[in-house]
Amino acid sequence: MSLQRRRFHALTLALVAAAGLFPATGALAESALDAIVAKKSIAIAIPTDFPPYGFVGTDMAPQGLDVDMARLIAAKLGAAVELVPVTSANRIPYLQTHKADLVISTLGKNPEREKVIDFSAAYSPFFQAVFAPKALAIKSPADLAGKTVGVTRGAIEDLELTKIAPATADVKRFEDNNATVSAFVSGQVQVIATGASVAGNMMARNPQLGTEFKLLLKDSPNFIGVAKGDDKLRLKVNEVIAAARASGRLLSIGHELRLSTQFGRVKALIDAGEIGAPTYASFSLFRFPFRPGSAGWRYDAARVGSWILEEPVHFFDFVMWYFESLGDPVSVQALGSPGGRAAGLTESFTALLRFAGGAHAVITQTLGGFEYHQLLHVVGTEGSIRSWWSGTLDRTLTPAFELRHERRGRGVATVPAGPSGELVELGEQGRQVVAAFAERRPLLGGEEARKRIVVCLAAEESLRDGREVALRF
Repeated sequence: MSLQRRRFHALTLALVAAAGLFPATGALAESALDAIVAKKSIAIAIPTDFPPYGFVGTDMAPQGLDVDMARLIAAKLGAAVELVPVTSANRIPYLQTHKADLVISTLGKNPEREKVIDFSAAYSPFFQAVFAPKALAIKSPADLAGKTVGVTRGAIEDLELTKIAPATADVKRFEDNNATVSAFVSGQVQVIATGASVAGNMMARNPQLGTEFKLLLKDSPNFIGVAKGDDKLRLKVNEVIAAARASGRLLSIGHELRLSTQFGRVKALIDAGEIGAPTYASFSLFRFPFRPGSAGWRYDAARVGSWILEEPVHFFDFVMWYFESLGDPVSVQALGSPGGRAAGLTESFTALLRFAGGAHAVITQTLGGFEYHQLLHVVGTEGSIRSWWSGTLDRTLTPAFELRHERRGRGVATVPAGPSGELVELGEQGRQVVAAFAERRPLLGGEEARKRIVVCLAAEESLRDGREVALRF
Protein backbone atom coordinates (compact mmCIF):
# COMPACT_ATOMS: atom_id res chain seq x y z
CA MET A 1 0.00 0.00 0.00
CA SER A 2 1.42 3.41 -0.96
CA LEU A 3 1.99 6.14 1.62
CA GLN A 4 -0.84 8.17 0.05
CA ARG A 5 -3.28 5.21 0.26
CA ARG A 6 -2.25 4.55 3.90
CA ARG A 7 -2.94 8.17 4.81
CA PHE A 8 -6.31 8.04 3.02
CA HIS A 9 -7.19 4.80 4.83
CA ALA A 10 -6.29 6.28 8.24
CA LEU A 11 -8.28 9.44 7.51
CA THR A 12 -11.32 7.38 6.46
CA LEU A 13 -11.24 5.37 9.70
CA ALA A 14 -10.99 8.57 11.73
CA LEU A 15 -13.97 10.12 9.94
CA VAL A 16 -16.06 6.99 10.32
CA ALA A 17 -15.26 6.81 14.01
CA ALA A 18 -16.08 10.48 14.46
CA ALA A 19 -19.45 9.90 12.76
CA GLY A 20 -20.20 7.16 15.24
CA LEU A 21 -20.38 4.37 12.62
CA PHE A 22 -18.37 2.06 14.88
CA PRO A 23 -17.36 2.37 18.55
CA ALA A 24 -13.91 3.91 18.39
CA THR A 25 -13.59 4.30 22.17
CA GLY A 26 -14.29 0.61 22.64
CA ALA A 27 -11.53 -0.26 20.19
CA LEU A 28 -9.14 2.07 22.02
CA ALA A 29 -10.11 0.57 25.36
CA GLU A 30 -9.25 -2.87 24.03
CA SER A 31 -5.88 -1.81 22.65
CA ALA A 32 -4.51 0.90 25.01
CA LEU A 33 -3.22 -1.40 27.75
CA ASP A 34 -1.97 -3.92 25.20
CA ALA A 35 -0.06 -1.15 23.42
CA ILE A 36 1.55 0.01 26.66
CA VAL A 37 2.63 -3.53 27.54
CA ALA A 38 3.87 -4.17 24.00
CA LYS A 39 6.02 -1.05 23.76
CA LYS A 40 6.93 -1.22 27.48
CA SER A 41 6.35 2.50 27.84
CA ILE A 42 3.60 4.68 29.29
CA ALA A 43 3.15 8.45 29.18
CA ILE A 44 1.77 9.87 32.41
CA ALA A 45 0.85 13.52 32.94
CA ILE A 46 2.11 14.90 36.25
CA PRO A 47 2.29 18.34 37.94
CA THR A 48 5.59 20.16 38.35
CA ASP A 49 4.32 23.29 40.08
CA PHE A 50 2.43 21.95 43.09
CA PRO A 51 4.62 20.60 45.87
CA PRO A 52 4.53 18.12 47.51
CA TYR A 53 2.53 16.40 44.73
CA GLY A 54 4.78 17.44 41.89
CA PHE A 55 7.70 19.83 41.58
CA VAL A 56 11.10 20.13 39.94
CA GLY A 57 14.12 19.37 42.11
CA THR A 58 17.46 21.13 41.94
CA ASP A 59 18.56 18.48 39.43
CA MET A 60 15.62 19.63 37.22
CA ALA A 61 13.96 16.21 37.54
CA PRO A 62 10.28 15.92 38.55
CA GLN A 63 9.59 14.59 42.03
CA GLY A 64 6.73 14.44 44.49
CA LEU A 65 3.80 12.30 45.60
CA ASP A 66 2.05 12.18 42.22
CA VAL A 67 5.36 11.50 40.49
CA ASP A 68 5.95 8.58 42.86
CA MET A 69 2.46 7.25 42.06
CA ALA A 70 3.18 7.52 38.34
CA ARG A 71 6.36 5.50 38.76
CA LEU A 72 4.53 2.89 40.81
CA ILE A 73 1.85 2.44 38.13
CA ALA A 74 4.49 2.16 35.41
CA ALA A 75 6.54 -0.37 37.39
CA LYS A 76 3.49 -2.56 38.02
CA LEU A 77 2.71 -2.49 34.29
CA GLY A 78 6.31 -3.42 33.47
CA ALA A 79 6.74 -0.22 31.48
CA ALA A 80 9.18 2.66 31.42
CA VAL A 81 7.51 5.89 32.44
CA GLU A 82 7.53 9.06 30.36
CA LEU A 83 6.64 11.90 32.72
CA VAL A 84 4.68 14.60 30.91
CA PRO A 85 4.51 17.92 32.80
CA VAL A 86 1.06 19.53 32.71
CA THR A 87 -0.85 22.39 34.26
CA SER A 88 -4.34 22.38 35.72
CA ALA A 89 -5.63 23.86 32.48
CA ASN A 90 -4.14 21.37 30.01
CA ARG A 91 -4.06 18.08 31.92
CA ILE A 92 -7.46 16.87 30.65
CA PRO A 93 -6.83 18.00 27.03
CA TYR A 94 -3.53 16.08 27.09
CA LEU A 95 -5.47 12.95 27.97
CA GLN A 96 -8.14 13.57 25.33
CA THR A 97 -5.55 14.13 22.58
CA HIS A 98 -3.51 11.05 23.62
CA LYS A 99 -0.45 13.06 24.64
CA ALA A 100 -0.72 11.12 27.88
CA ASP A 101 -2.09 7.67 28.69
CA LEU A 102 -2.96 8.68 32.26
CA VAL A 103 -3.22 11.87 34.30
CA ILE A 104 -1.91 11.74 37.87
CA SER A 105 -2.07 15.38 38.89
CA THR A 106 -4.18 15.99 42.02
CA LEU A 107 -7.21 15.42 39.84
CA GLY A 108 -10.59 15.72 41.53
CA LYS A 109 -13.76 14.15 40.16
CA ASN A 110 -16.92 16.09 39.35
CA PRO A 111 -19.90 15.59 36.99
CA GLU A 112 -18.53 17.93 34.31
CA ARG A 113 -15.23 16.07 34.07
CA GLU A 114 -16.95 12.68 34.08
CA LYS A 115 -18.60 13.63 30.79
CA VAL A 116 -15.25 13.77 28.98
CA ILE A 117 -12.88 11.41 30.82
CA ASP A 118 -13.05 8.39 33.13
CA PHE A 119 -11.57 8.07 36.61
CA SER A 120 -9.81 5.35 38.53
CA ALA A 121 -10.52 4.60 42.16
CA ALA A 122 -9.25 7.28 44.53
CA TYR A 123 -5.53 6.78 45.19
CA SER A 124 -4.84 9.39 47.85
CA PRO A 125 -6.73 11.64 50.20
CA PHE A 126 -6.86 15.29 49.40
CA PHE A 127 -8.69 17.52 51.76
CA GLN A 128 -8.37 21.08 52.86
CA ALA A 129 -8.37 21.75 56.58
CA VAL A 130 -7.42 24.09 59.37
CA PHE A 131 -4.25 23.23 61.31
CA ALA A 132 -2.76 24.80 64.43
CA PRO A 133 -0.56 23.98 67.43
CA LYS A 134 -1.99 21.50 69.90
CA ALA A 135 -2.05 24.15 72.63
CA LEU A 136 -4.48 26.28 70.61
CA ALA A 137 -8.07 25.18 71.30
CA ILE A 138 -10.04 25.12 68.04
CA LYS A 139 -13.08 22.83 67.93
CA SER A 140 -15.42 24.80 65.69
CA PRO A 141 -15.25 27.69 63.19
CA ALA A 142 -16.35 30.03 65.99
CA ASP A 143 -13.04 29.34 67.76
CA LEU A 144 -11.21 31.12 64.93
CA ALA A 145 -12.52 34.43 66.26
CA GLY A 146 -9.68 36.77 67.19
CA LYS A 147 -7.02 34.50 65.69
CA THR A 148 -4.74 35.13 62.72
CA VAL A 149 -5.24 32.56 59.97
CA GLY A 150 -2.91 32.14 56.99
CA VAL A 151 -4.25 30.89 53.65
CA THR A 152 -3.19 30.92 50.01
CA ARG A 153 -5.12 33.53 48.06
CA GLY A 154 -7.74 32.11 45.68
CA ALA A 155 -7.11 28.47 46.61
CA ILE A 156 -9.97 26.10 47.41
CA GLU A 157 -9.17 26.42 51.10
CA ASP A 158 -9.45 30.21 50.81
CA LEU A 159 -12.96 29.89 49.34
CA GLU A 160 -14.03 27.35 51.96
CA LEU A 161 -12.48 29.29 54.85
CA THR A 162 -14.29 32.44 53.75
CA LYS A 163 -17.61 30.59 54.09
CA ILE A 164 -17.08 29.62 57.74
CA ALA A 165 -14.67 32.11 59.34
CA PRO A 166 -16.24 34.53 61.82
CA ALA A 167 -16.00 38.23 61.04
CA THR A 168 -13.47 38.75 63.84
CA ALA A 169 -11.01 36.19 62.44
CA ASP A 170 -7.93 37.93 61.01
CA VAL A 171 -7.48 36.10 57.69
CA LYS A 172 -4.12 36.85 56.09
CA ARG A 173 -3.85 35.83 52.44
CA PHE A 174 -0.53 34.94 50.80
CA GLU A 175 0.29 34.56 47.11
CA ASP A 176 1.48 30.93 47.13
CA ASN A 177 1.68 27.83 49.31
CA ASN A 178 5.32 28.40 50.23
CA ALA A 179 4.59 31.89 51.57
CA THR A 180 1.60 30.61 53.55
CA VAL A 181 3.60 27.80 55.13
CA SER A 182 6.53 30.11 55.92
CA ALA A 183 4.16 32.55 57.64
CA PHE A 184 2.85 29.79 59.90
CA VAL A 185 6.25 28.25 60.66
CA SER A 186 7.75 31.64 61.53
CA GLY A 187 4.83 32.57 63.78
CA GLN A 188 3.38 35.37 61.63
CA VAL A 189 0.02 33.62 61.85
CA GLN A 190 -1.40 31.35 64.55
CA VAL A 191 -3.43 29.08 62.28
CA ILE A 192 -3.02 27.76 58.74
CA ALA A 193 -5.65 26.61 56.26
CA THR A 194 -4.15 24.35 53.59
CA GLY A 195 -4.23 20.95 51.93
CA ALA A 196 -3.63 17.85 54.01
CA SER A 197 -0.43 16.79 52.26
CA VAL A 198 1.02 20.29 52.35
CA ALA A 199 0.31 20.31 56.09
CA GLY A 200 1.73 16.80 56.52
CA ASN A 201 4.96 17.79 54.79
CA MET A 202 5.17 20.94 56.90
CA MET A 203 4.60 19.01 60.15
CA ALA A 204 7.22 16.41 59.23
CA ARG A 205 9.79 19.13 58.63
CA ASN A 206 8.86 21.15 61.70
CA PRO A 207 7.92 18.70 64.45
CA GLN A 208 8.88 21.22 67.13
CA LEU A 209 5.73 23.24 66.31
CA GLY A 210 3.39 20.51 67.56
CA THR A 211 0.90 21.17 64.75
CA GLU A 212 -2.29 19.12 64.49
CA PHE A 213 -5.51 18.89 62.48
CA LYS A 214 -8.32 21.12 63.77
CA LEU A 215 -11.21 21.57 61.30
CA LEU A 216 -12.17 20.00 57.95
CA LEU A 217 -12.87 22.51 55.17
CA LYS A 218 -13.46 20.25 52.18
CA ASP A 219 -12.93 16.56 51.38
CA SER A 220 -11.87 15.89 47.77
CA PRO A 221 -9.69 12.77 47.15
CA ASN A 222 -7.37 12.40 44.17
CA PHE A 223 -8.21 10.18 41.19
CA ILE A 224 -6.24 9.05 38.14
CA GLY A 225 -7.66 10.31 34.86
CA VAL A 226 -8.15 7.79 32.04
CA ALA A 227 -9.34 8.38 28.47
CA LYS A 228 -13.10 8.04 28.08
CA GLY A 229 -14.07 4.40 27.48
CA ASP A 230 -10.58 3.09 28.21
CA ASP A 231 -11.98 0.47 30.60
CA LYS A 232 -9.22 -2.08 30.28
CA LEU A 233 -6.51 0.35 31.38
CA ARG A 234 -8.75 1.88 34.06
CA LEU A 235 -9.47 -1.52 35.63
CA LYS A 236 -5.78 -2.44 35.57
CA VAL A 237 -4.89 0.83 37.30
CA ASN A 238 -7.56 0.08 39.91
CA GLU A 239 -5.90 -3.29 40.56
CA VAL A 240 -2.58 -1.56 41.24
CA ILE A 241 -4.22 0.96 43.59
CA ALA A 242 -6.08 -1.80 45.48
CA ALA A 243 -2.90 -3.88 45.87
CA ALA A 244 -0.95 -0.86 47.17
CA ARG A 245 -3.70 -0.04 49.66
CA ALA A 246 -3.94 -3.65 50.85
CA SER A 247 -0.22 -3.81 51.56
CA GLY A 248 -0.72 -1.43 54.49
CA ARG A 249 2.84 -0.18 54.15
CA LEU A 250 3.88 3.24 55.40
CA LEU A 251 7.48 4.42 55.36
CA SER A 252 8.46 6.85 58.09
CA ILE A 253 12.06 8.00 58.56
CA GLY A 254 13.23 9.40 61.89
CA HIS A 255 16.17 11.80 62.09
CA GLU A 256 16.35 12.31 65.83
CA LEU A 257 18.16 15.67 65.88
CA ARG A 258 15.15 17.28 64.20
CA LEU A 259 13.16 16.34 67.30
CA SER A 260 15.59 18.05 69.67
CA THR A 261 14.06 21.13 71.30
CA GLN A 262 17.53 22.67 71.14
CA PHE A 263 18.36 22.03 67.49
CA GLY A 264 14.72 22.34 66.47
CA ARG A 265 14.69 25.84 67.94
CA VAL A 266 17.64 26.71 65.69
CA LYS A 267 15.50 25.74 62.70
CA ALA A 268 12.62 27.88 63.96
CA LEU A 269 14.93 30.90 64.31
CA ILE A 270 16.23 30.42 60.75
CA ASP A 271 12.72 30.02 59.31
CA ALA A 272 11.59 33.15 61.16
CA GLY A 273 14.31 35.13 59.36
CA GLU A 274 16.20 35.87 62.58
CA ILE A 275 19.61 35.50 60.89
CA GLY A 276 18.56 36.40 57.35
CA ALA A 277 19.58 33.98 54.60
CA PRO A 278 21.89 31.24 55.93
CA THR A 279 25.36 31.32 54.39
CA TYR A 280 27.54 29.15 56.64
CA ALA A 281 27.17 26.38 59.19
CA SER A 282 29.61 24.21 61.09
CA PHE A 283 28.88 21.26 63.32
CA SER A 284 31.47 19.32 65.29
CA LEU A 285 31.25 16.26 67.50
CA PHE A 286 34.12 15.38 69.85
CA ARG A 287 33.34 12.06 71.49
CA PHE A 288 34.58 8.83 73.02
CA PRO A 289 34.97 5.78 70.72
CA PHE A 290 31.86 3.87 69.66
CA ARG A 291 30.71 1.05 71.90
CA PRO A 292 31.50 -2.28 70.20
CA GLY A 293 27.92 -3.52 70.18
CA SER A 294 26.83 -7.15 70.35
CA ALA A 295 29.65 -9.43 69.15
CA GLY A 296 31.57 -6.32 68.09
CA TRP A 297 29.29 -5.59 65.11
CA ARG A 298 29.98 -1.84 65.07
CA TYR A 299 33.67 -2.44 64.32
CA ASP A 300 32.96 -5.02 61.62
CA ALA A 301 32.84 -3.24 58.25
CA ALA A 302 30.94 -6.16 56.71
CA ARG A 303 28.09 -5.63 59.18
CA VAL A 304 28.06 -1.92 60.01
CA GLY A 305 28.95 -0.87 56.47
CA SER A 306 29.94 2.72 57.16
CA TRP A 307 30.31 4.93 60.20
CA ILE A 308 29.25 7.89 58.06
CA LEU A 309 25.84 6.24 57.81
CA GLU A 310 25.95 5.51 61.54
CA GLU A 311 26.09 9.05 62.97
CA PRO A 312 27.14 11.81 60.50
CA VAL A 313 24.03 11.04 58.42
CA HIS A 314 22.08 12.90 61.12
CA PHE A 315 24.44 15.87 60.91
CA PHE A 316 24.07 16.02 57.13
CA ASP A 317 20.32 15.88 57.65
CA PHE A 318 19.95 18.85 59.91
CA VAL A 319 22.45 20.98 57.99
CA MET A 320 20.40 20.32 54.83
CA TRP A 321 17.27 21.03 56.89
CA TYR A 322 18.67 24.37 58.07
CA PHE A 323 19.70 25.28 54.50
CA GLU A 324 16.41 24.08 53.01
CA SER A 325 15.65 27.49 51.50
CA LEU A 326 18.83 27.23 49.39
CA GLY A 327 17.85 23.94 47.76
CA ASP A 328 19.83 20.72 47.70
CA PRO A 329 23.63 20.79 48.15
CA VAL A 330 25.65 20.67 44.94
CA SER A 331 28.81 18.85 46.08
CA VAL A 332 30.59 17.21 48.99
CA GLN A 333 34.28 16.80 49.78
CA ALA A 334 35.42 14.61 52.66
CA LEU A 335 38.66 13.92 54.50
CA GLY A 336 39.28 11.26 57.09
CA SER A 337 41.77 9.21 59.02
CA PRO A 338 40.93 5.55 59.56
CA GLY A 339 42.79 5.30 62.84
CA GLY A 340 43.75 1.71 62.09
CA ARG A 341 40.18 0.73 61.24
CA ALA A 342 38.81 -1.00 58.16
CA ALA A 343 37.54 0.81 55.08
CA GLY A 344 34.45 2.85 55.87
CA LEU A 345 35.32 3.08 59.57
CA THR A 346 36.86 6.54 59.72
CA GLU A 347 37.85 7.60 63.21
CA SER A 348 38.16 11.32 62.40
CA PHE A 349 35.98 12.69 59.62
CA THR A 350 35.46 16.11 58.01
CA ALA A 351 33.06 17.00 55.18
CA LEU A 352 32.53 20.22 53.25
CA LEU A 353 29.02 20.51 51.84
CA ARG A 354 28.59 23.19 49.18
CA PHE A 355 25.31 24.88 48.26
CA ALA A 356 24.44 27.21 45.39
CA GLY A 357 25.59 30.80 45.73
CA GLY A 358 28.66 30.03 47.83
CA ALA A 359 26.85 28.93 50.99
CA HIS A 360 28.55 25.97 52.65
CA ALA A 361 28.61 23.80 55.75
CA VAL A 362 31.44 21.97 57.50
CA ILE A 363 30.79 18.81 59.49
CA THR A 364 33.46 17.19 61.67
CA GLN A 365 33.42 14.17 63.92
CA THR A 366 36.13 12.45 65.88
CA LEU A 367 35.85 9.20 67.79
CA GLY A 368 39.28 9.74 69.33
CA GLY A 369 38.11 12.10 72.05
CA PHE A 370 36.54 11.78 75.49
CA GLU A 371 33.05 12.39 76.81
CA TYR A 372 30.49 13.76 74.32
CA HIS A 373 30.59 17.37 73.10
CA GLN A 374 28.63 18.97 70.24
CA LEU A 375 29.11 22.50 68.87
CA LEU A 376 26.96 24.20 66.22
CA HIS A 377 27.47 27.55 64.48
CA VAL A 378 25.07 28.97 61.88
CA VAL A 379 25.75 32.33 60.21
CA GLY A 380 23.38 34.30 58.01
CA THR A 381 23.24 37.64 56.27
CA GLU A 382 21.56 39.29 59.28
CA GLY A 383 22.79 37.39 62.33
CA SER A 384 24.22 34.20 63.77
CA ILE A 385 23.50 31.31 66.13
CA ARG A 386 25.81 29.39 68.47
CA SER A 387 24.70 26.30 70.32
CA TRP A 388 26.52 23.56 72.25
CA TRP A 389 25.74 20.40 74.19
CA SER A 390 28.10 18.53 76.57
CA GLY A 391 27.81 15.43 78.70
CA THR A 392 29.87 12.61 80.11
CA LEU A 393 28.10 10.24 77.71
CA ASP A 394 25.87 10.63 74.68
CA ARG A 395 22.97 9.48 76.84
CA THR A 396 23.70 11.71 79.81
CA LEU A 397 20.54 12.51 81.79
CA THR A 398 21.75 15.92 82.99
CA PRO A 399 23.86 17.47 80.20
CA ALA A 400 24.96 21.08 79.95
CA PHE A 401 23.78 22.97 76.89
CA GLU A 402 23.20 26.49 75.60
CA LEU A 403 21.65 28.27 72.62
CA ARG A 404 22.60 31.88 71.87
CA HIS A 405 21.42 34.11 69.05
CA GLU A 406 22.66 37.40 67.70
CA ARG A 407 20.60 39.63 65.42
CA ARG A 408 22.53 42.46 63.77
CA GLY A 409 22.00 45.64 65.76
CA ARG A 410 20.04 43.96 68.57
CA GLY A 411 22.81 42.30 70.57
CA VAL A 412 23.21 38.72 71.79
CA ALA A 413 20.51 36.82 73.67
CA THR A 414 20.31 33.39 75.29
CA VAL A 415 17.36 31.44 73.88
CA PRO A 416 15.48 28.98 76.13
CA ALA A 417 15.79 25.51 74.61
CA GLY A 418 14.17 23.11 77.09
CA PRO A 419 15.33 19.54 77.80
CA SER A 420 17.94 18.31 75.34
CA GLY A 421 19.90 15.17 74.64
CA GLU A 422 19.68 11.78 72.96
CA LEU A 423 17.44 10.21 75.60
CA VAL A 424 14.96 13.08 75.26
CA GLU A 425 15.13 12.97 71.45
CA LEU A 426 14.66 9.20 71.23
CA GLY A 427 11.70 9.35 73.58
CA GLU A 428 10.13 12.16 71.57
CA GLN A 429 10.83 10.28 68.33
CA GLY A 430 9.05 7.20 69.67
CA ARG A 431 6.04 9.29 70.69
CA GLN A 432 5.84 11.08 67.34
CA VAL A 433 6.29 7.88 65.31
CA VAL A 434 3.35 6.26 67.08
CA ALA A 435 1.20 9.34 66.52
CA ALA A 436 2.29 9.62 62.88
CA PHE A 437 1.47 6.00 62.08
CA ALA A 438 -1.92 6.39 63.75
CA GLU A 439 -2.57 9.38 61.48
CA ARG A 440 -1.11 7.54 58.44
CA ARG A 441 1.62 10.07 57.75
CA PRO A 442 5.43 9.80 57.83
CA LEU A 443 7.64 11.92 60.05
CA LEU A 444 10.03 12.29 57.14
CA GLY A 445 9.27 11.08 53.64
CA GLY A 446 11.40 8.49 51.87
CA GLU A 447 12.48 10.84 49.07
CA GLU A 448 13.84 13.46 51.46
CA ALA A 449 15.60 10.82 53.57
CA ARG A 450 17.05 9.23 50.43
CA LYS A 451 18.92 12.45 49.66
CA ARG A 452 20.76 12.19 52.97
CA ILE A 453 21.92 8.71 52.02
CA VAL A 454 23.05 10.02 48.62
CA VAL A 455 25.21 12.62 50.41
CA CYS A 456 26.70 9.99 52.75
CA LEU A 457 27.58 7.66 49.88
CA ALA A 458 29.10 10.56 47.94
CA ALA A 459 31.17 11.43 51.03
CA GLU A 460 32.42 7.84 51.08
CA GLU A 461 33.33 8.19 47.41
CA SER A 462 35.15 11.45 48.13
CA LEU A 463 37.12 9.79 50.93
CA ARG A 464 38.03 6.87 48.71
CA ASP A 465 39.00 8.90 45.62
CA GLY A 466 40.42 11.99 47.33
CA ARG A 467 38.31 14.48 45.37
CA GLU A 468 35.21 16.63 45.57
CA VAL A 469 32.10 14.81 44.34
CA ALA A 470 29.21 16.48 42.56
CA LEU A 471 25.83 15.45 43.98
CA ARG A 472 23.13 13.95 41.77
CA PHE A 473 19.77 13.33 43.40
